[in-house]
Amino acid sequence: MVHIRAGLVVVGLILLAYGGWLLLHTQRPAQLAQATTWALAAVVLHDALIAPLALTLGWIGGRALPRTVARAATVAFVLAGTLTIVAIPVLDGYAAGGANHTLLDRDYVGGWILVIALILLTTAVGAAASGLVHRFDRSHRSRGRMAHGPRPRRR
Repeated sequence: MVHIRAGLVVVGLILLAYGGWLLLHTQRPAQLAQATTWALAAVVLHDALIAPLALTLGWIGGRALPRTVARAATVAFVLAGTLTIVAIPVLDGYAAGGANHTLLDRDYVGGWILVIALILLTTAVGAAASGLVHRFDRSHRSRGRMAHGPRPRRR
């Protein structure tokens, strides 16, 4: 498992370096400034809005819901919130109607709804599977223990 993680880290670092190289070599300085501003705004929004809400919802959900449901709801909220923050420019149609009409040529709101639905479906299936595994594991553990003491010996 350690080797798989190390390999994934190496692949991630290579892709990150390639993306940084592309960004620096294909964008004008004004575009780099806009990208930097948006990236910083996304971090601030995440730290000021998404993270505290996720912690609050996780805390409340942990007390009101079963553990697997609370975890799945927190994961779904974090994923959907982060996706929404990143997608605000295209959902808002920020660049639509400009000189380049092919820039926003898709139904981004429909795509966003589809991805949010997939996030909800995936986390619901994950919560159900986790609950089943937990239930199965608990039932098998109880069989191995002596719940009512040792069995009486036959003579």
